[in-house]
Order: sequence, then C-alpha cells, then structure tokens
Amino acid sequence: MSMDASTFFNQSSSSTTVLDRDTDNSDAQNFFSQPSPQIKIDEEEKDFNAPSRTLEQNIQIGLDEIPETEKSLDYTESEDYLPTPNSLIEFEESFDGATGILPEDRVVKLTKESEQLLETIENEASKQGVSETEYVQENIYNNMDEGPLRSILEFTGATGLKTLLNIQTGFGSVVGNFGNAIEDLAITVQEESPTLYKNITSRDPRSFANQVTRDMGDFLMVLEGATFGRLHPSLSTTIKPKSIAKQLRKQRQQRQMDRLFSGKQFKPTGMDLDKLKDRNEIDVSVLNPDLLRTSTAKAIEEAKKLAQENTKKIADQDSTLFNDIVDQVDIRYDDTTSLEDIKRVEKITGKKLTKTDLDTGETTIDRDAVKLSGLEKLQELSELSVDKPFKPTVSVENFESIVSMASVVKEAHPKYFKNRTVTEAIFDAMVEEKLLADQEFLKKITDYGIPFEDFILTVVGSSSQAGKILNRLSQLSRSVPQGVTQFRKEQKAMRQQGIIRQSFVRLEGIRRGILVSMWATAARNFQSGLIRGPLEGLQNVADTALYNLSNESVGKGIVSVVDPINWKGSFRHMTHLFNPTKYKAQKEYVDFILDDKSMSQLHVKLFDNINEIRRSREFNNNAPLGRGANNVFGAIEKGVDILNIPNRFQEYVIRRSVFLGELERLVKREYDLDLISELNKGKLPDFLNNSIVPENARSFVDIASEATEKALDVTYAKAPDVFVFRKFANLIAENGFTTIIDFPRFLFNSIELIGNYTHGAAYPLLRKAMEVPSALLTKDPKKLANLNYMDRKQIGRNIAGWAAIYAAYQYRTMDDAPEDYKLVRTTESTGANVTAQFPARQALFLGEVMKKGMKAWNNASKVTDDITAKGVAFSNAVSEFFKTDFGREAVDTFVGAPIRRGVGDSITDVISDTLRAEGLDKLVAEKKYAAAGRLLGNYFVTFGVPLTQIIDAQRALGFRTMEKKDVANDPDPNIGTFSDNFKRPFRQLGVTSIFSPSEDASLPTRVSPFGKEREVKVAPTLKLLTGITLENLPNETGQYLESLGIAEYKAGAKPGSIPSYRRASNKYIQKNLPLIVDMVKSLEPLFEEEYEKSSPKLKQLYSKDTYVKAEALTYINESLSRMRSASSGFAKFTVEGLNEEQKNYYRALEAYSKISRNDRVVASREFIRKFNRNPELYNTEDLNDLIMLQSIKKEFVRKVTPKLN
Repeated sequence: MSMDASTFFNQSSSSTTVLDRDTDNSDAQNFFSQPSPQIKIDEEEKDFNAPSRTLEQNIQIGLDEIPETEKSLDYTESEDYLPTPNSLIEFEESFDGATGILPEDRVVKLTKESEQLLETIENEASKQGVSETEYVQENIYNNMDEGPLRSILEFTGATGLKTLLNIQTGFGSVVGNFGNAIEDLAITVQEESPTLYKNITSRDPRSFANQVTRDMGDFLMVLEGATFGRLHPSLSTTIKPKSIAKQLRKQRQQRQMDRLFSGKQFKPTGMDLDKLKDRNEIDVSVLNPDLLRTSTAKAIEEAKKLAQENTKKIADQDSTLFNDIVDQVDIRYDDTTSLEDIKRVEKITGKKLTKTDLDTGETTIDRDAVKLSGLEKLQELSELSVDKPFKPTVSVENFESIVSMASVVKEAHPKYFKNRTVTEAIFDAMVEEKLLADQEFLKKITDYGIPFEDFILTVVGSSSQAGKILNRLSQLSRSVPQGVTQFRKEQKAMRQQGIIRQSFVRLEGIRRGILVSMWATAARNFQSGLIRGPLEGLQNVADTALYNLSNESVGKGIVSVVDPINWKGSFRHMTHLFNPTKYKAQKEYVDFILDDKSMSQLHVKLFDNINEIRRSREFNNNAPLGRGANNVFGAIEKGVDILNIPNRFQEYVIRRSVFLGELERLVKREYDLDLISELNKGKLPDFLNNSIVPENARSFVDIASEATEKALDVTYAKAPDVFVFRKFANLIAENGFTTIIDFPRFLFNSIELIGNYTHGAAYPLLRKAMEVPSALLTKDPKKLANLNYMDRKQIGRNIAGWAAIYAAYQYRTMDDAPEDYKLVRTTESTGANVTAQFPARQALFLGEVMKKGMKAWNNASKVTDDITAKGVAFSNAVSEFFKTDFGREAVDTFVGAPIRRGVGDSITDVISDTLRAEGLDKLVAEKKYAAAGRLLGNYFVTFGVPLTQIIDAQRALGFRTMEKKDVANDPDPNIGTFSDNFKRPFRQLGVTSIFSPSEDASLPTRVSPFGKEREVKVAPTLKLLTGITLENLPNETGQYLESLGIAEYKAGAKPGSIPSYRRASNKYIQKNLPLIVDMVKSLEPLFEEEYEKSSPKLKQLYSKDTYVKAEALTYINESLSRMRSASSGFAKFTVEGLNEEQKNYYRALEAYSKISRNDRVVASREFIRKFNRNPELYNTEDLNDLIMLQSIKKEFVRKVTPKLN
C-alpha cells in the first residue's frame, strides 16, 4: 500500500495508536463526537477518580445523552478488571486507540506511515525514471511553505528526508516493542502472582501496557513539545505529539471572554461534576487536571449562560440601556472567536459582524483583532501625551456580560446614567462610588463571566480616564505589576534596535544556546536547582514569619516559625520538584493559569527566556532583508531549540515547580485559601477578577507576578535587584557584549545571592536601627517591625545562607574531606568537583574559611577568655588562608564561573598587549598575535561545544585515551603564532580529532606534580549523562602540599615559552617532590617543640597545627623554588622528541625570554645598528641571532656599568 507524499505532509494522520486526552487525533475526535455505547457498571463501582479507569472509560461513564439502541451491547467483563466493550475490540482493526491496539499491531501501526512514505519515494522515483531527490523536490519540497524543514530539504534533498523518516520508524519500533515487552511482563506477573499484580494495577495487561507505552512515548517524543513537528507544521501532521503542550497552545489561541475558557473547546473528561460533588472519593486539594478543566469550563459556561439570559431580559425590559450600549460601543473579535458567538451577537444587536463570500455564498468572519489585554492597554493609553478620546470596545464573547454589568450598575446607582453615555456612567460610578474595592461588585463581574481587565477597558473612553483608573487600581494594589512593566519596556527597547545590532545579538543568542545544549549542562543546572530548593524553603519559612510579624503581631510572627502549616507550605515547591510523576499535572496547572489573557506577559516572561536567551526575538522589519534574516535566524534558532530540549525541560520543570509552590504559599498566606482546592472548584475566574480576594489584599496577578519572579530567581534568569547590576546586565545582553560574559544575569544574580546568603540582613537591620530614634519620638514601636518584600527576602536568605555555610563547615571539618575544598569525596581515591553545581563550591569555600577561623578561635579559647583576643586569632587565621593558593581563588570562585567560559581573559590580554608598545621587542609582537589568536579561538570554539558529548562518548567507549593531554605546541616557524593559538582551543576540546579519536594517544601527557593518578580522567560516562565530574585525588605528597595551601597548578613548573620544557620540568618535580615532602615532615617534631617553648602571646594567635604548617610552608616554598631551577636545567637537556638543533634553539629562546623587556629593546637596537636588519626570533635556522642578542645585552651591561660607578 502506498500513499501520495504531499498528502502525507499536508493532511492529518491517524497513526497515533493509543488514544490520549492530549492527542490531537482527528479520527479519535470524530469517534467520540458520535453516540457512544454506555458501559454498564454498578453504582458502587463508579469510582470516577480511581486510577484504574482509563480516560476513555470515564468519557463513556460521563456521557448522558446516548441513544437507547446503543445500550444493549455486550461486554467482556471480569471480577478483577474493568469491562471492555466487545464492539470496541472488534472495532480496533479499523480504529487505532479506542481501547488500545492488539500487541502484534503496535510496531506496525507506529511505523507504517513513515515506511509507506519511504516506499513511495523509492517506488515512485523509480517508476517515473527520476532520482529520489528530484521526486522529493517535485512532490514534497515544492508543496511546502517557507520554513526550517524546507530549508533543510533544500540542502539535504531526499537523503535528509529519508533520515528523518528512518528516525521516526526506529522510534516507533522501539516504542512498539517496548509496549509488547511490558505486556508480556504484565501477563507473566499476573499469572505467577495475581495478588502482586493487583497491587500494581487493576488494569488488564493490554491496557496497562498501552498506558506505560503512551507515557514512555510522551516523555521521549515531546519533552516540552519538541518533536520533528517543530521544524515545520506539515511534519507535525505525521508525527503527532501526545503532549498537553500542543493542546494548551491551541487553547491559548482560542478565546471566550477574551481568554481561553470555553466549554465547547474542552474535550470531554468523563466527569459529571454534579455527581462528583456528591461523592467523597474526590480530593480537591490534589493536582487533578481533568477536574481543573471540567470545573472551570462549567463555571464559565454557567456564567455565560447567566449573562445571555439576563441580556435577553434587559433587551425586553430596559431597551434604552440595551440600545445605548449597542450604539455607543464597538463590537470586535479576533481570529479565535467562534462563528457561533458572532452570529448570536449579530442576532441580538442587529449589527452586521460577518460577511458573505461572493463566490461560495458562505458566511465568513470579518476580522478586526484586539491584541493587548486590559491593564496593558490601559497603561499604553494613559501614557499618551494628549488626552485622546476614543470609542470603547467590547469583544463578542463579552457583549452579554457588559450588558448585564451595566444593568447592575444602573440598578445600584441610577443617578450616573442621566445625561451620560453608558460607559461614562459606569466609569463615574466606579470612580466615585469606589466600586473597584467593592467585593460584591467584583463578584458580579465574575458571575457574569467577564474578565476584570476587559470590563475596565470597555468603560474607558479617553487616556485621562485610563490614567484615573490605573491610579485607583494602584492604590488597591491591583495595577500592572512592576516586574511586568519592566519586562514590557525591555521588549520595546529590543524591538527598536537596528537590524545589524539585532543580528549580532541573535547570533550571540544562538552561540549561547549552543553553549548550554549539552545533556551534562542540563543535568548540572537541574542539580543547582535541587541545591537551591531547600534553601528557598528555609527562606520561605522566615519570609512568612517576618510577614506576620510586620502585618499581624509579634506573637503571630514567632508562632509562624514553628507552625507546621508554614513549613509545609514553604517547602511545597520541593514536593512538586521531587515528584516526577506529577510533572505533567504541574505543567497543565501552570499553563492553565498563565494562559489567561491577563497573565500573558507573565507567561512570556516565565517561558520565553531560557538561560538568558529570548526565544521570541524577531526583526521588526517587513523589508525583504528583515524577512530573509528572520527566516535564516529562525531556522537556526529552531535547530538550537531542538538541541536544548533537555536543558529547556529541566528549566521548565524547576520554574513550574517553584511558581506553583510559591503561588500556593502566597495564596494561603494572604488569602487564607488553598489554591489547588479552589482551582479544582472552578474558581480561577474568581481569582483573576479578584472577587475571591480579601479586602485590602494584593491582586492575584500581583501575587502571580511575585511567584514568577521567584521561579526566575531560582533559575538565575530574573533581572538583578541591584540597580547597577540590572543596568549592566541589560547593557551586556542587548549590545552583544556576551562575547565577554556569556550569561550576565547569572553573574550578577549569583553575586547578589551570595551577598544575601552571607550578610543580607545587614542592610535592613541597619536601616531599622537608624529608625529607632524616630520610633521613640513618635512612640510607634510597630514602625520598626514594618518590613517590605526586599527586607524579608534579604533577611530570609541570610538565615538560609548561614544554614548552608554551617553545613559546608561541618563537612569540611570531617576527617575524610579532601584538602581541596572544591572536591567532595566519593570513594577512597576519587572526589567530585562541584564547581559546576552552583552554589556548592561557594558554600564549601566559605565553609573552609569558617573552618580555619573557628579552629583558631577554639585554640585561643584554651589560652584566654578575652573575646577580643579570640577575634584577633580568628581574623589572623582567615587572613593567612587568603594568602594560600586556595584562598586566592576567592575571586574565581564567586565571579569567575560566568566569565571563565567566555573570552574575557583573552580580551584582557589583547588590550594589555595592544597598549604595550611593540617597539623593537619581537616577543611583544608575538604575544599580541598569540592573544588575538586565543581570543578568536576561544570565541569560535564555543560553537562546537555540543561536540564534546561525542568526544566524551568516544572516551567512555574506549575509542579515545583516558589520559589528560597537553595540546600546547612548541614554537614552530612553519606555524604562525596566531594560527597555533587560534587552533589550540579546538585541540583542547578534542574537535580536531573527532573523526580520529585514537590520535589523542600520540599527544604528550599533561604531567601533574601530584602524581600520575591525576593525569587520568575518571568516569567519562558519569560526566556525559549527569554532568558530575570525578577526579582522582592527589597522591600522599599532593595531599600534604594541599594541606599547606599549595594548589596543584602552583606546585609545578612555571609557564614558559617552550611547552616541552615545562612538561619535562614537571616530570622532574613529580619524581623528586616526595623527597622534599618527606624531609619537611621529618622536621615537624622540631616545629612542635619550638611551639611548646614559644610565648603565650604566640600560642594565643596560633594553634600548634597552624604554627607547624606555617613553618613547613616556609621550608616547602624555598625547596620548591630551588627544585624549579634545577628542573629547568634538567629539562633543557633531557626533553624528549627534539633534535640537538631544536634543543639549542629552544634553550636560547628560553634564556632570551627571561631578559627584561628594556634590555631586549636595547639588544635589538644594537643588533640593527651592527647588522642593518631585524633579528629573527622564531626560526631555528637563526639560532645565531638569539645568541648574538644575548651577547650584545651582556656587552652593553659591561659597557654601561663602569660609567655608572
């Protein structure tokens, strides 16, 4: 059986094998839109919430209007498992999904369409006597709209298309066989242990396997809605995602009452709400997306029905009011308004809103879309420089609601309707009678099913009126949240950028998207979120306690600290985060809330910015150049989006978990309501209209905005709080300076976070201390307890931060903690480097500082009770730590990570070397070339970062050596300094040998002075899959040096001009370093004896251990200095892989590079005077030039010295 290729890409497919409530399956919809058989179930068995019920069975149970002729069908029924209609079993052969598919059909039905198209391409191309590429060009490519898939096919032709189809076929085969295996396993368990099987599931093996298969398919195919369908709409008809994401995106575009809620838009859930309310089995406090949608749809349907009935009465009983509204208000709609709604409003108003197609005679919609939501539109209008009047508008969906609300206002305040238009009357009544703060009035708005914002927008007739309303709403804490306002300003500024500037910024967005596209990066980011989770919970506990202290009483604030309800709510986000089985339900709840029109900016803010990369950045230019650039960038950005599926998935999981948990906490704290319970009762419209909000409380949108900020904060994506940081972050991101700092928001947010963790309470407490005199004068002590949001945040984070630092301190004091604070011991010989798991390294660093200080404090306590003396001892110990190699890593620890991945260091080198005049010093010129090469190399190599996954996989599979390699090359006259330094980052990453991984084995090993164990990589598979980097711990010698504060990179040879020399020197040091350590260890008893004989003052300042280590460090540093000198001489004569001529040349170059710059200039000047040419430095054939330069330098010194004397 074959099929036409263009049909395959442009018509919907029914290949989905298991019907799911989230599946966009036209056949399934047609099936369930027809009369369906009623399953006969005893009343006591109707557990509508039981996990054993499939969605299809719930649909059957919930249908009330079923023809009597269909009720006599036979069923296959058993004591243990749910009944399955025989008719549906028979029907499976022609319909995929009613109750599942036969096991032997799974693979076939999941792969048949892709296989059919592959067969069609091959057969039809052969039949027509054309190549497959020509066939694809004629029958598929030419029928496609412009888009990324069309661009892909343009370059890859039939090969690219067949590759995609083969991937789909392979995927379908994997999923199908997985389902068959699960069913076989279920049958075996059922036969061998029926009791165990019943405890696992009450489904029969086939339906159980279908459910597991469906869930597995959901997870693999549509992590955050990403499938091949993202490439082009035509392909999405072939590979149908079973994700609610697609359903919700469609619902976002469908609007009733200018928001998504519309009873007819929701698929049946099988739940009869009236019956469910009478049953005790349903727990409305738990996540239940079916109940959420059903309850909300029913509430909206009832409100619209009430408004429609009321409008009919008003049209009859108060025709003047009704006709005035029709005459004075424009009725508009957008492309999601249903034709049914438009015709209904046409009928009752007499206004013509549709048009007739002259060719077909069909009634069509005359579109005139309203884009902005209420408060945003008001804000835009209020910012007009001239008081501009305009005609109020109302959407088709809201017309009957407006009529009903006008009647409500007129009945309560008839005086305003004299000599005014209807909208003016309502406006004046709202302002003068303060109706915006009247809960009964807001309740009426909800009862008649109109969004609060849309109602406000309808009655505003000028920009000055818009300003008055916004001012009043601001007083009621119901204006547009500050975060949303700031976000809109950023978006507006972004759209006003020129195309060249935007192009570079978008290119940088692509590069940064590639940087975070690895699975390991996604895993590390998720781990960072898990680390932040408990700390945010502690902060929430403190926040609620401080809130109650400020707004209630001191007593309630104290009680909140131990209140289990507060603790449970404060860690709610952790419950969501650590419950993967509920990720999908969380997604549906969050998307359902934010899909409302009034929440649109919050939705964009929460999901548009991933790792500081905005996904919806398009050129605001309709010119051909702008459209073409949009197409090119759009195609690449979608490709990067696909690469970022893992990272986007984990980011969304964290954000949704935090958003929902924070929203629950704030609603409970400020409204004393359980959010989930109220939403499951259909109360979302009440929240959005603030009709359920207590008097003087913040609006629901404001609370949702705070929850959004919290979610962005935990993922380091919010705008920094500090004004200067925020401005710099925007400057960097919007002008392409991300070439220097890849992720500026992460940098500044991380600095703020660590600042708050360590001393966040200092500022608010200092400010409150300064308010004490004023409070005493006014006799208002309560004033001191008033803490704003930022005060509570800083104090709460300070408490949580010190809890984390104390935990890190406890770990650092453990006997088996590695000497390097960055490592966490995993086995006796390995440790995990936590640098990538922010803020673990930062906490451990501070824990190490605390360890050093507390050790000195405790030692001083044995000698004196003087707190000042103890403090001096603490301070001295900390100061000594910061003099060590590890202490000097403070800047790198707290601000280096975001810069480390960029090209900041290279730019610094280029600027430094450029400002340094070259003059006659050829070494300076070479340094410039080297710095410029590193700069560009470090930038362009970031585009190849995803390839490191292949490289790690090669290493894990044994195709690439496990040894750490040194890719630095010795100077070579045949390879320019710029070229070599440009290629070096690519060699370091392994990109240059990706097709020949075995070549790495021939590269020189990166020698470690701390033992050969440190020269080998550990657990590449673990790093590839989890992002956790394991390292071999140093040998005994290295651990001893680390205990003295000497880091590995400082113990080895100093960087020089000749990498071969450095490697040879390190081999010498590695071999002889244990001898030095043993010698110093033998001196420790003498140091201890000196300490015992020392003065009480010294003992007060230093513990015995600290004193011994300080003395040992002095001897070690002196010995290392001598060893480096010896190793340098040793390397010059023992370096391997060089001939005698090269050795002589490199020895001369090394010696010349150690001469001061001024002496090199003098020697070069004298060389030119004598030989009338420039000296050559980087050519082994010109060894004499180097020797001559050194000779001239010595001669010059001999000549000048007597004159000076």
